[in-house]
Amino acid sequence: MRKLVLSLSVVILGLLSLTTLSQAAMKMGKTIHEEKVNVTFQFDLIDLKGQVVGQTHHLMVYLKDSAGKPITKAKVKYKIIAPDEEGQVAKPMAMGDGFGADINLAQSGEYEIICQATVGKTKITTRFKYAIKK
Repeated sequence: MRKLVLSLSVVILGLLSLTTLSQAAMKMGKTIHEEKVNVTFQFDLIDLKGQVVGQTHHLMVYLKDSAGKPITKAKVKYKIIAPDEEGQVAKPMAMGDGFGADINLAQSGEYEIICQATVGKTKITTRFKYAIKK
């Protein structure tokens, strides 16, 4: 019984953390790119300021249809190529009206961010460059 209560407490705490991070992302994010490719992609970047070990930022993407309505049912994947050509892959999870994942942008320089969204049976890919200055 004690293990069950402890397990449930950990799950509830985790869900509260995700909700808090999602709310923080909606309030604190800086829009770094917006583009229309069949759907509108809006990317917001949040500096985690050391809150998550090994990750420096939280990247949110908001998808909107042609009428401007949020698309909340999609599969999203990021590939991020660092200035030293090292790559990382992240699978964002649904958070409110967007999709977010923690990423590592620790190096100064230009990153290439590639986002693939699967909406229904349609795969849509966008890419852009973003520079980190320290």
